[in-house]
Amino acid sequence: MNGVRVCSVSPGFIKTGLMPSLQAGRGYDSEVEFERELADKVALGRMGSPEEVADAFVFLASPLARYITGANLAVDGGYRH
Repeated sequence: MNGVRVCSVSPGFIKTGLMPSLQAGRGYDSEVEFERELADKVALGRMGSPEEVADAFVFLASPLARYITGANLAVDGGYRH
């Protein structure tokens, strides 16, 4: 199997249409309060965007990543557990 590369992308907290259900499931009434709490756990201080996750996939599929395989790219803004 020459030339086959396998990589993965692990998104962190990404602001999508699923956020309201996650917010409700965790018992938050305020979207602002919920997002602030999540952002406090991220080194960059904010939630990511779907475009930022897509950029990671584009990079891994590009010639720029031709010597990368078996890697997991965390797109999480520096999430601190």
